[in-house]
Formats: sequence, C-alpha cells, structure tokens
Amino acid sequence: MMDDQLLLTPATVETEQPDRTGLPLPTRTFGEIVLWRGATPCCIDPRLLDAYILCLPAQDLGWQNASELSSCPANGAVLIDPLASADVADLVYGQDMVLLLPRRLATSWSHERAGISVLGPVPGLAAVTCLVRGLLERNLSLSPAQMSLLGRAVLECLTAVLGAGPEGRTSVAERRGASLLERLADHIDTHLADQLDVSALCEALACSRSVLYRATGPVGGVAVFITQRRLSALYKRLIDPAEHRTVAALARNCGFRDSSGFSRTFKRHFGRTATELRRSRLSLRSKGA
Repeated sequence: MMDDQLLLTPATVETEQPDRTGLPLPTRTFGEIVLWRGATPCCIDPRLLDAYILCLPAQDLGWQNASELSSCPANGAVLIDPLASADVADLVYGQDMVLLLPRRLATSWSHERAGISVLGPVPGLAAVTCLVRGLLERNLSLSPAQMSLLGRAVLECLTAVLGAGPEGRTSVAERRGASLLERLADHIDTHLADQLDVSALCEALACSRSVLYRATGPVGGVAVFITQRRLSALYKRLIDPAEHRTVAALARNCGFRDSSGFSRTFKRHFGRTATELRRSRLSLRSKGA
C-alpha cells in the first residue's frame, strides 16, 4: 500500500493551479489510487516509485514510439512505468483521465515489461471510464470511508477487465502471486540493508523458489524487484528534509554496497545521480527558507 504520508487531498478539496514540480493538480485520492485530468507528471515524484500511471481511453490518446507518434486503439489504455523512464511527460499525448495505481497490481497487466504498454482494445474499460469520470465531478462530497471504498471499487473493476483470465476472472495463481508480492515488498522494506538472496527470501516467505520466481516474473524477476524497492526507499530518504546522512551512508543503509554500480543504476532510473538529486533538493529548500 502507498505510504499514508503520500496521499493527496480528499475529494472535497482541490488545488486551483497545477503543480509542475510533481503530480498534476487538482488531484483526488480514493484509498490507494489518485485521479486527475490532463497531463502526466513532468518529473519523477516520490509517489510514482511504488505506482504505475494509467491513461484511460480518450479520443486522441497516443504515445511516442521511437521517432514516430502512434495512436492508441479505440477503447484502449496506456500504462506507464515511471521507473522505466525519467521523462514520462514527453511520451504520451491526448490523455484525459489519468490514474496513479499501486505498482503491485498494475505490473501484472503489462506483458511488455516496457516503459509504455498499450492495453486494448478492452471493451470493459468503458465502464471504468464512466466510474472515474463520476469521481472527478466537481462538488463531490464524500466521507473518507466512502472514498476508500470507491477507490477499492475502481481497482476491482480494473483487475476484472485488465487482469481477467479466459473465464473473465483472475486466476487463483494470479491472486496468490499478488499476495506474495505484497509480503515480499514488506520483507524487503524492513530488511533493506541485509543480503537478500533467493534462499533467504523463500525461507522468510515460506514459499518455494518456483513460486517466488513465478510471482516476480511480471515485475522483471526477484533481483529487479529488490532493486526497485531499494531505489524507492533511497529516493524518499534523499528528499527527506529531516535526513542528514551522506548519500553513501544512505545507499549502504538501503543495501547498495557497490558505489559505482549503484550510481549507474540510480541515474538510469531517475535521470540524475543521487548526489545531483540531493543537491537540487537542498537548493530548493534554501531558496524557500
């Protein structure tokens, strides 16, 4: 689940001007999902590290494929993996309604394992689009409990239409895999500095190697999933104003022992080095002081 501190404004409160330093505003949060209309984020926001971006069907929805512009099929959607691209804002155009979704769920919908995946055409997406459109209506007043339930309903609908098997429902194996991914993520997050090998993970999660490999297959494998969790944790610590440890110390604390390899991995995912990120955040704080 996304960290509580990363949730945005309730449905009854909206920000008037867009915030071009992170997620587009106004946004609305319903439990684990965030909804808005218009552009994709212009930079890597901490909230994107544990999430995917889903652009729902729109008349002019498309994406940039190499040097060409490609149109999304009718009743199709575009799924974006923020960790695969540092310039997500430049890859998709014509988007209308956009969702920020938990990464543990959306990874199973992308079979391409690429920065951008085209989903569709999927007839069932029309129902989800109608639901999301209603949640984005102005003057919508809901209690926190209602907002959480509606967010869960959106996720259930998306899972039904995007993750459905031949009989129109997710398989038992898929549900077990999603549950194991959650447990794996929790274990990694609480043991970032430890040596996390497959044998130790299988023992901690009480599962076999084949089950672990199958569950992590949609997210690129065990090693990739561990690296993503460590990168996410490190990014959050680097931008935390209360965190004063050095970049090297934070990296070691998150399980990165090879400084040169870590630097390349971090820059490949976020478009800048950890030192550059820390320096830019310090500069912004000093200007705002």
